[in-house]
Amino acid sequence: MRPHHLLRHVRRPPPHSTLPLSTRRFATRRILVPTTSSTPPAVDATSLPVLPITRTCPPPSTPPCCANPPQDEIDTASPLLGTAPFYKSHILLPTGKHDWPSNIAAPGSLAMRLKILAGAGTLVSCTSFAPTLASTSAGAPGPDAAGAPAAPEYVDFYPRALRAPLPPAGTTDDALKAWLQNPPTTPLAADADELATVLICSHASRDARCGAAAPGLEKEFRAVLEREGVADRVRVAGVSHLGGHKWAGNVVVYSRGWGAWYGRVGVGQVEGIVVETIMGGRLVGGGVLRGVVGAVVGDEVD
Repeated sequence: MRPHHLLRHVRRPPPHSTLPLSTRRFATRRILVPTTSSTPPAVDATSLPVLPITRTCPPPSTPPCCANPPQDEIDTASPLLGTAPFYKSHILLPTGKHDWPSNIAAPGSLAMRLKILAGAGTLVSCTSFAPTLASTSAGAPGPDAAGAPAAPEYVDFYPRALRAPLPPAGTTDDALKAWLQNPPTTPLAADADELATVLICSHASRDARCGAAAPGLEKEFRAVLEREGVADRVRVAGVSHLGGHKWAGNVVVYSRGWGAWYGRVGVGQVEGIVVETIMGGRLVGGGVLRGVVGAVVGDEVD
């Protein structure tokens, strides 16, 4: 039997269901949000928030700031719901870059060490957030630096939105593993008004499709957030490989202790995600939702 903290429950509609959308039971994932403790406590999965899902992605009220890049090899047919990875914790390494080597977890790299030492159920990604605490304001992304980027001074843990300073370079594996089991975290949000963190796969060296989609998506997210008056409450960054490049653009929204994974996101879906998910706490349907962590997919709403 699986340990309780790895509980996963999936329900799927019967193949080729002819039931109307309003009566179908959609796939759900009951995923328990971990603490920073090495021994996650027993949590009743039924206590997870249930997030309603919109029937479609609302169209933008204002024309997007740019067009989607031409993409010839995007999978527009296969079902997306249920394709998000199952994990307990997502560790984000800030680099100040929007692109990285194809494999960020090269032998001996910090990403590789974190992935191995943290164990199963942990994702490790690089982000474009500024790598040093002195150069970041509330985690704002820094410009891509010329030459070698500064070494990360901290990591963020999602979906709990926690931050911890990294141990010094040269820390042994045993010491780093002990640190991962009980990192000295503090809440990432400066205050209760912070709404969300948006991660957009920009890993062009891994696959050109996400690399092509990311610049326009980031520009549109920032434009919509500014227009909606919440730009100072949402962090936006590029992120390394999230899986599913055939569904570019890939976006993860972390908010309120849960994370929503989206695929096939174009600039026309950005406003819907901002208004519904970031501001309204609702998941966006219409064929773009890949899954949710730390919450359960609820009933459809118009």
